[in-house]
Amino acid sequence: LEEKDAKYLVLNSTYRNRMLSKMKISEKDSVYVYDYSTNIVNTFSVKSLKVVAVVSPYGADWPYSQHDYMIGFELDPKLLKGFDSYYMNTLVCIGSKNPFAMKQLKAIKWKETAIAKVPAATVNPEYNDLIKTASKKTAYSYKSNGFEYFLQDYIKEETVLLRRLIVKEEKTNKIVCEKYYYESESGSLAQLNNNIENQESGQWTGKLFKNKPEVIFGFVYVSFGCPGISFLDKNVPDVFINCDNRH
Repeated sequence: LEEKDAKYLVLNSTYRNRMLSKMKISEKDSVYVYDYSTNIVNTFSVKSLKVVAVVSPYGADWPYSQHDYMIGFELDPKLLKGFDSYYMNTLVCIGSKNPFAMKQLKAIKWKETAIAKVPAATVNPEYNDLIKTASKKTAYSYKSNGFEYFLQDYIKEETVLLRRLIVKEEKTNKIVCEKYYYESESGSLAQLNNNIENQESGQWTGKLFKNKPEVIFGFVYVSFGCPGISFLDKNVPDVFINCDNRH
């Protein structure tokens, strides 16, 4: 193939079957494309979709290697009704059943609160050095669906060194989620939602998956690797989104 013809390839049945087999996908499965901000899901049968290989938008040198391609199902954007043009709040799952609870998530609206109102839970000693470096603290809170959410920022010279999330169940006062976020080579802290009109929402919470506890996510912009979704239950491990985040 010439370079221009190699940028986009429709894979034949041999390669299609190989991909489906390795990823444990059946032709009887469906692709569920879900926008959790609007509670819209579009469903496509696997057997109706092409499997294509497209050169990565990050660029590649000719002649292309297999690693230079993104390989997967091709979806015509015109068929995705009601979605943001950048698919900012979109998740995709492939399987025999729709895993999404279809209960629209809420964008958290943080309000500044007194430090004293943050639950007095023991800090993970792994973060003691960052906490000792901080010169001041701020706190934020939010309530929703029987849960109370708290953020505590540890700050030095206007820079947030560490952000601590604590979520407790209002009825029992039990802490159901505790997370720590900080700047690193692999990611940066996301802007907090507030009450500014038309602000892009970062942090979301609510019932996302069927037969799973409520979730919370959106605290880190990930540069390397993929972001995770945390549950409001310490016994349920985070779900990490499968993303193509090559550079």
